[in-house]
Amino acid sequence: MASPGALTFVVGITGHRDIPKPLLPLIKEHVSAQLQQIKANFSSLPVEVVCGLAEGADTLVAEVALELGMAVRAV
Repeated sequence: MASPGALTFVVGITGHRDIPKPLLPLIKEHVSAQLQQIKANFSSLPVEVVCGLAEGADTLVAEVALELGMAVRAV
């Protein structure tokens, strides 16, 4: 987590709860690619994912973000 007063690039997440199981690997791949692109485009800033940690899209994106070493904040 960044120090107080430091700039952070924040990504807000919301989405569906029911994600078809056959699509999970493809969606995770796309989410990972997008988060990596954000991380590359804003390499001078820490990236933080903010979500409600609801079942489905929220937790999927949070898991991918943590795998990529990004901070995750539940709201």
